[in-house]
Amino acid sequence: MASIHQVILDGRLSQLNLLINRIGCNVNEKDSYSRTPLHLAVLSDQENYGYRVARLLLQ
Repeated sequence: MASIHQVILDGRLSQLNLLINRIGCNVNEKDSYSRTPLHLAVLSDQENYGYRVARLLLQ
């Protein structure tokens, strides 16, 4: 699994921000199930977490 996917699954928003904005991680990378990070954000059951992840991914 790609590190960006694991960071999203673990709920680590600050590290997600770092991966996207400082390291330039590919936000369209697919995992072994062909899910993108945005798919994981949409599947989140935590209130507002998916929205916050989606905002980071789409900025």
